[in-house]
Amino acid sequence: MAPPVRNAVIGGVVVASVGLVGWITEREGNETRVYADVGGVPTVCAGVVVRGVAIGTQYTRPQCDELTRTAIERHGRELLACTYGRTGAQMQQHEYDALASLAYNVGTANVCASCLPRTQCLGDLVRAGKMAQACERIVAYSKVRIRGVLADCRERAHGCYGVWLRRQAERDLCLGKRGPLPVEGAA
Repeated sequence: MAPPVRNAVIGGVVVASVGLVGWITEREGNETRVYADVGGVPTVCAGVVVRGVAIGTQYTRPQCDELTRTAIERHGRELLACTYGRTGAQMQQHEYDALASLAYNVGTANVCASCLPRTQCLGDLVRAGKMAQACERIVAYSKVRIRGVLADCRERAHGCYGVWLRRQAERDLCLGKRGPLPVEGAA
């Protein structure tokens, strides 16, 4: 069950809609005990990265709901600051939701500034209003550093195939190939 959401609207999009919170929680799971993710990063709740907290530390469900919502809002605001805030580029809610999910998972700086390859920066495509191209770039973020080695998650042998499936789902959401995520209400 997704946590209650306060619908903050920035640049015409809802920053942490109930649909986006549910979408991310469904993909991340909702673990109340701090664990090391596939890359060894201390993580809790719906994939929230925690610093300075010991593996095994226990959180309550309400704490997780608040941590998750706050983390989604922070990533969403940062995403809008590097796109809409710089150029006034407009995004549809489904485009924003897909990019915010990506930013939540790989870090906003990686979405806003990373170039994979250098001639096709996702953030630059968004700022230029080239949303279809930006949506297609999402699948380029299918690599994870495992024990210091960059692994391509399209290859099942690396144990991160779920990342590849998530990138495909985010791309499809971004392109409008699935229904929009719910915006209003609380779970």
